Amino acid sequence: MALTKARIVEALFVQNIFTKTQSARIVNIRFELIRQSLENGEDVFICGFGRFAVKEKQAHIGRNPKTGKAMKPIIHKNYNIAPRMLEAMESSNKREGNRQTGITEFWKE
Repeated sequence: MALTKARIVEALFVQNIFTKTQSARIVNIRFELIRQSLENGEDVFICGFGRFAVKEKQAHIGRNPKTGKAMKPIIHKNYNIAPRMLEAMESSNKREGNRQTGITEFWKE
C-alpha cells in the first residue's frame, strides 16, 4: 500500500497531539513549502530522509520520430532524490516483490 497524505494525517492524529484538521494543515503546509522551494530552484534537505533537487539541462533541438522534422528547443528539468532515499525505495520494493523501482511509481499517489 502506498503512503498517501491521508495516511500521514491519520498517523499524526493517532498520536493524540493534533486534531485531524490541524494534522491535515501541517502536512499540507510542509508539502507546499517543499514544492515552493523546488520551484524557486532551491534544494530541500530533510535530515534523516533525503535531499530533493531540481537541475536544469541545456536546451536541445527535439525531433519528431514520426516525421523526422526538427522541433523547437526543449529545456528539461530533472528532479533528483538523494541516493539514500532511492536505496530505501529499492529495498522496500525487493521486500514486497515488486520489480518496478522507478521514482515515478513511488510518487504516484
